[in-house]
Amino acid sequence: MVITDIQITEWIGRFLWPLFRVGAMLMVMPVFSARFVPMRVRAAFAMLLTAVISPVLPDVPQVDLLGAEAVLVVLHQMLIGVAMGMV
Repeated sequence: MVITDIQITEWIGRFLWPLFRVGAMLMVMPVFSARFVPMRVRAAFAMLLTAVISPVLPDVPQVDLLGAEAVLVVLHQMLIGVAMGMV
């Protein structure tokens, strides 16, 4: 079995983009943003929630993970997550 760099980029993108959105949402959500909730708990919950929802999400766009476009995608996902957490 041959795994190409395109496949690896797709797998990482499929998990990473939702993780940025969910992580940003949990960082501003009233219950999870409290000081008594440790950062490790928030990070673990964000990863768990992302692992649960990522298989049902539509295909993500192909983005070079080390390019300028990736920075814009990360900012976009985090802004959406912050907006979701404030609602």
